[in-house]
Amino acid sequence: MVASGRLGELVSLRGEFSGSNPFDPTSLRHIPALGGGSLMDLGCYPLHWVRALTGEEPLVTSAVATLNPLGADMSMDAALLFPSGVTARVSSSMIAGTLLNASFDIVGTEGSVHVDNMVFPSRGHSIREVNRGIESWLTVRGNETYDHQLDAVVRGLASGEPLLTEGDDSLGNMTAIDAIYAAAGIERAVD
Repeated sequence: MVASGRLGELVSLRGEFSGSNPFDPTSLRHIPALGGGSLMDLGCYPLHWVRALTGEEPLVTSAVATLNPLGADMSMDAALLFPSGVTARVSSSMIAGTLLNASFDIVGTEGSVHVDNMVFPSRGHSIREVNRGIESWLTVRGNETYDHQLDAVVRGLASGEPLLTEGDDSLGNMTAIDAIYAAAGIERAVD
């Protein structure tokens, strides 16, 4: 949809991956020294979506977190600015009672797209496009997300091609994650 040009120039993006994961001081998802926190567990996905769609690395303009008693982020909300001028907001939350939300919004000068359930589309999803006042809904057929990941690994092993999420892409996502933590005032231990 974006590549076709029918949305016009990209203006803004919004990605969120949230779901209830109540605080448990023994769970690695809640221990900062073990890489715990909503950004590392959930928010890394929408961060990757906005980076992949723009093909650019963001400047983090602000970030706000809610911390658990151990200092891991239970929620994170970050504002980003890309070199092209596209703005983005990336959010994640593990706060108890949070409803599952894996959504992605794309706003262009000519239209917009809302994708519901970006993470497990094979378990139900929808794509809503509004273009010049005309609204359309669609879904995409396909295998489980993990089937696609396994297929990419098998193809990569057979061909020697790197995975899409290897190398510079992984480093770019971690660089942006580190910048979000810094903007939120959270110091992460680096070993």
